[in-house]
Amino acid sequence: MSSKSISTFQFSLLLIISTFALVLAGFSVFKLAELEHKNTQVEQPSLVDQMFTQYGDLLNQRIDGRINSYIDRKREEAAKMKFAKYDAAPETTNISNKKIYGNENARFTLVEYSDFECPFCKRFHATPKQVVDSSNGAVNWQFKHLPLPFHDPAATVEAVATECAYEFLGNRGFWVFADQIFANTRTNGEGVKDLFALGEEIGIPGQDLNDCIKSGRHLKTVQQDLADAKAKGYNSTPITLVVDNETGQTISLRGAQDPNAVASAIARLRKQSDLAAR
Repeated sequence: MSSKSISTFQFSLLLIISTFALVLAGFSVFKLAELEHKNTQVEQPSLVDQMFTQYGDLLNQRIDGRINSYIDRKREEAAKMKFAKYDAAPETTNISNKKIYGNENARFTLVEYSDFECPFCKRFHATPKQVVDSSNGAVNWQFKHLPLPFHDPAATVEAVATECAYEFLGNRGFWVFADQIFANTRTNGEGVKDLFALGEEIGIPGQDLNDCIKSGRHLKTVQQDLADAKAKGYNSTPITLVVDNETGQTISLRGAQDPNAVASAIARLRKQSDLAAR
């Protein structure tokens, strides 16, 4: 082989090696650039992340505010429904501390002596309301406390709590809270799971109700009703005294009587009055 041929071969080989080296270098540069780009993407937060970082606290506050507003609105709607059920109860009564449902000037009054922990009282609770609601103003319903000793302390605490409701929310508030307790009590001295939560459902702050109960300022009212019941010889619940306010005549009904029994007692009082007027 001539020296010219060797020189040409060496040149060609050198050219191939140089070209390969350039390609390899270019590929390496490309891969490094690609890796650096990926690292940059990982390290730099997205535009959404940047906005959330800047406005996230404000957004959370607005979301929390709307959730709380929704909860408050639903709670208020539920409370209004509970009060609407007892819209026949006057906000205030003409006689101080007298709990009346219905027309205050009704001819007949159902004076009920009741215990919030008595299962028969719970069963009977809807009956006087039904009688009053169907009487066209001729009958009203008066509530008196008769917490039985074997149902204490729950029975007396619940009685005092309704007196607190009377203080905070008036006569109608008393009836609404009494209805709530009867609806939720486990009876026989077991009480309700959370008396203060029930109060909050109708607009009484839990701490206010707690302070009122602990103060004992309404215990005297409960004790007066209890003494009145004992003076009449009542030692069980429920007992309903049906009173003709025109004649002063009364009929006593013991136990969870049905609406027909109450209506029958009212009819008897009417008949007695008519006979006496002849």
